[in-house]
Amino acid sequence: DFLGVDAYSQIWSFKLNPKGAGYEIKDAEVFLREVLPTDVDFGTDGCMWVTDWFDGWTSDGTGRLYRVWQAESLEKAKAAGGADILKNGFRGANTSDLLAWLDHADRRVRQGAHLELAARGGAVIDALVALANNFQTPDRARLHGLWALGIVARTFGGSPMGDKACDELMQLAADPNSELKAQATRALGDSRCTKSLEVLRTITLDENPRARAYACAALGRLQDKEAIANLTAVLWENDNADPWLRQAATTALARIGDRAKLEVMAADQFPQVRLGALLALRQMRDPAIGRLLFDSDATIALEAARAIYDLNIESQIPMLAALGERFCERANSSQTNVGAFTQQDPRTLPLLRRIIAANRLLADSQALNRLAELSQSTLICAAARMLAFESLAQWATPEAREPVHGRVIDIDAKTRDEKMWKRALAFSLPMISSSSPDETLRGKARELAGKVGIALDSAATLRTALDTNANPSERASCLRLLAQEHNPQLANAVDAALMSQNPKLRAAARGVFAKYNAPKSIPLLEQAV
Repeated sequence: DFLGVDAYSQIWSFKLNPKGAGYEIKDAEVFLREVLPTDVDFGTDGCMWVTDWFDGWTSDGTGRLYRVWQAESLEKAKAAGGADILKNGFRGANTSDLLAWLDHADRRVRQGAHLELAARGGAVIDALVALANNFQTPDRARLHGLWALGIVARTFGGSPMGDKACDELMQLAADPNSELKAQATRALGDSRCTKSLEVLRTITLDENPRARAYACAALGRLQDKEAIANLTAVLWENDNADPWLRQAATTALARIGDRAKLEVMAADQFPQVRLGALLALRQMRDPAIGRLLFDSDATIALEAARAIYDLNIESQIPMLAALGERFCERANSSQTNVGAFTQQDPRTLPLLRRIIAANRLLADSQALNRLAELSQSTLICAAARMLAFESLAQWATPEAREPVHGRVIDIDAKTRDEKMWKRALAFSLPMISSSSPDETLRGKARELAGKVGIALDSAATLRTALDTNANPSERASCLRLLAQEHNPQLANAVDAALMSQNPKLRAAARGVFAKYNAPKSIPLLEQAV
């Protein structure tokens, strides 16, 4: 856990427990404190080795190397003899030793042994088959033997040797050991074993979630169009409960790539099936995803918006931008329909951020007007109104960084019509500055109006500047706007502000006073100093 200073950094220990088709972290606890670790590894001596950055975020060319151990671990490592095996290598070892090492305590020895056995191919395949089918063999050794068979099937695919390995993997895919079954299923997909298609389709219905996920992945790699019904059933039965299983099914659908079937699934009556189709279309970057922006399920609509904006599916950006009309109070009743996207729903703001950002990308008057209307809409939260206003304020000369992910998207200011922008501001800023429920937004609207030269309601601005119950920052922005307009009542507003108990408001008043009456402001400024 690298946090830049060793006083706060640490190394964690945790367990990974199976959860559905994936894993979850359990028993997480700090193992070692006051180190600035950049890497951790285990040596053949039974020690844990830690590389330490020393201090700070910028290297000064120094560092540390720590060794952490338990006496018991040292003795076990010495007794196992892994260091000697790794030093001598595996190419000269006999087959019986390699098979025995498949259950060695050191993972590197087990892995080296199964890689060497796989490289020997036909010379040892019978021994690997015998080991994998022997239920008296420890599960760990059977698992490494299975992986060796998987490499043989993948490397020698289409040959008698590869076919024999594939046949054995199909047998192991029915093993009572759940992990062996899952890994055999995975190996069938990795080796592109076409004769295992029926077996793989059957495993999609298995009670073992990891085996089901690997079966989905294998069917995707084999691009089995006949498995689409099985994958749809997986999505329906899973009902979004297991995200790992859903990901496996949707990735398989994307790899199969049957666009017509996915469009049918996107109109399915069950939302979990529609979501699965959407996620597959996302991986394919298919424009058909746009139709799901208007799905009755809020989660699906949000995921469609994420796909279109985050992956920049350009043809659907205008449709995403138009979705903002649902949140505009000035839109007609058939368009204004927030549905489940209420201000309290946590899915609403992520959707609105992408809608606003999509409108920011477009140079047409409709997008500009939507930003203006969203800046005033009470159907959305204050944060969304502020984001819409900031996009409106920058529309003529947009900043390079977009507001969702902070990516750099260069927008040529020459594509923006400044006169059209000022017309939109002239229409919207008076309303925002006087009627917005957000004090900060009202102030920013007044500042923008003064900067651009948009006339506001001077009487309302003066009333706010004189109102002792108004927010001090809002009164200060009104003062500055009155000064820009050369309002004849400015002196009265400045005098009222100078009597305020708020130091920031008094400072703003002195600044305004200094600009329009510099000689008389000197005593005030001297007094403040």
